[in-house]
Amino acid sequence: MLVLSPQAFGVNSIAFGDNSKAYGDNSKAYGDNSKAYGDNSKAYGDNSKAYGDNSKAYGDNSKGYGDRIHPYKKV
Repeated sequence: MLVLSPQAFGVNSIAFGDNSKAYGDNSKAYGDNSKAYGDNSKAYGDNSKAYGDNSKAYGDNSKGYGDRIHPYKKV
């Protein structure tokens, strides 16, 4: 059975310690990105209003379909 010396683990743990600092820097970058997402969410808000207008247009179209159904019933 292969037994690794605790000293080898000690060296690796130090390397992990350096990596954790790198992750810390990345978390700050994510923080900046979250602000960008905040701006995008406002843009999505404007788009949702545009979708609202489209839904009204669909409402008018549904009435048009209703008128098409009535002539067939009259015949």
